[in-house]
Amino acid sequence: MSIYNVALMEGWSGTLVKDVIIGYLPALIVAFILDVFVVGKVAKEIAHKLVKENDPMIKRIMFISFFMVTGMVLFMSFYGAVLHVGFS
Repeated sequence: MSIYNVALMEGWSGTLVKDVIIGYLPALIVAFILDVFVVGKVAKEIAHKLVKENDPMIKRIMFISFFMVTGMVLFMSFYGAVLHVGFS
């Protein structure tokens, strides 16, 4: 998806792969940090408050997945908006 978006914005060129890597690596690092240290911990805490001990494992998995996806979408969308538009 990153290659497609960069190609749409800048066209197909010899520097396409370089431009994608330059944008992808910082986003990957930010996503990893958010996933492991922020969103993952909060998602698990919320899910454990909502799921009882005797509920099926799939219910726990679905709750954690829902909150992980929701949190990561919000944070990474904010990251992309700030990166490309700024705070103004």
